[in-house]
Amino acid sequence: MAPRRHRCKPRWVPALACERVVIGCAVRTEDTPMPKVQISDDVKDILDRLVADGVVGSGAEFVEQAVRRCAADHDYDEAELVAATEAGLADMHAGNYTTIDGPESRAAFWDQIRHEVKQKVAGMRANPNSRKA
Repeated sequence: MAPRRHRCKPRWVPALACERVVIGCAVRTEDTPMPKVQISDDVKDILDRLVADGVVGSGAEFVEQAVRRCAADHDYDEAELVAATEAGLADMHAGNYTTIDGPESRAAFWDQIRHEVKQKVAGMRANPNSRKA
């Protein structure tokens, strides 16, 4: 099976060139039919639209990608999660946070983000060799 190019959302797992696809603890070959899944008419309409738009080759391909994405979202390093949580709590206790309590503070927050991004982009343009991969 040759790799297929298609548009995908950033977190989707693209189709791979492989004769076997591992799903759970069962191995499916291209000759093995996918198990049947009952879906609502609304979901079927969404799948049909995605196939028609060329986002995925088939509804089965989309479901397979969605299951893989869901599994990947649940595969995390617990120590990494704990460390990130502890760092966030330490920042919060140190007062390193922004309170957004209305339209004015939300606008100010996003203005500050835009300003910081512009500064970083200008720095990267000034010194292209400093970019991190």
